[in-house]
Amino acid sequence: MRRLLLTAIAGTLPLAIAGRATADDDPKVTITKAIDAHGGKHKLEKYKASKSKGKGVISLFGMDLEFTVETMSQIPDKLKTTIKMEINGMAITVEQTVNGDKMSMSLNGMSMEIPDAQKGDLKSAMMQQRILQLTPLLDKDIELKSIPGVKVGDKETVGVAVNSKGAKEVKLYFDKSTHLLAMVERMGTAPMSTDEVKQEIILSDYKEVQGMKRPTKTVMNNDGKKFMESTVSEQKYLEKLDDKDFSD
Repeated sequence: MRRLLLTAIAGTLPLAIAGRATADDDPKVTITKAIDAHGGKHKLEKYKASKSKGKGVISLFGMDLEFTVETMSQIPDKLKTTIKMEINGMAITVEQTVNGDKMSMSLNGMSMEIPDAQKGDLKSAMMQQRILQLTPLLDKDIELKSIPGVKVGDKETVGVAVNSKGAKEVKLYFDKSTHLLAMVERMGTAPMSTDEVKQEIILSDYKEVQGMKRPTKTVMNNDGKKFMESTVSEQKYLEKLDDKDFSD
């Protein structure tokens, strides 16, 4: 049960008819518009750390399980996630920490080995933190390419594929009308398996937080099937967190 649970949860915490990409779709222009829509370069680069709390439902073992989650992160390489839920009357707390090259995971306070597939997903999660800041996408080590947009709910989108050394390709889809990020698509590990699945992370219900636009609702689909839905109840952005927040 423990190994199945950890395999399913690790890497969790994020198609319709495609439009046609045209020669005028400069990916850097798309990203620049998105940076402005999300709060502007100054604010996005000022706040490199964040704390948040939320709750949601995750589909595991044929059950829809409610959970709460607390997350701390700091770009470029620090992330700590604490997930709490109850399975058949048993309280479960899973904690995952990434601090540079060091990764750790515990179940109810007991240290657990992280499968190699989930280590890759955690590295991808760190890369995603960098991507969601948006401004790093204009760095020289990031390769951007325009791709056809897809329809996300009722939103028409503009697509950008992001590639960087040592990371899997990530596809970003921005709302054409607001330039806010509507969906992130990437390859990840399936629950209770080492098989790869296409993960769609749909972002919505944007609210203003400290002068920035931030999503408060996330839905993750694995190969088109809903796997998780979560809502942020509290979020705070900071310039820096204490290193001890990410220590064991």
